[in-house]
Amino acid sequence: MATEPKSRRRRRKKILRKTDGSLFDATERRRITPAELRAFLEQGTLLKRLPTLAELADTAAFVASDRAGAMTATVVNLSAGSFAD
Repeated sequence: MATEPKSRRRRRKKILRKTDGSLFDATERRRITPAELRAFLEQGTLLKRLPTLAELADTAAFVASDRAGAMTATVVNLSAGSFAD
C-alpha cells in the first residue's frame, strides 16, 4: 500500500487542527471580514444574494404543512441558485 505524499499529510494536519468551527474562526484565519465572506458567497449564486431567514422559515412551514401533502420524495433547493437543479 502506497503512502501519502508529504504535502498531502501536511495539508491534512492543517485541516484537523482544533478549532471551534465557527464562521468567525474561519474568517479570522483567512483574514477576511464577515462582510467580505458574505459578498463572496453572494457572487456564487444565480440571484446574486443569499436566501433570507424569512424565506427559509416560510419554505419549512409550507413543507411541514397540509398544503404540501401531495409532495413526495422532494428536495427543496433554497440555495438562491448556488446549486442548479
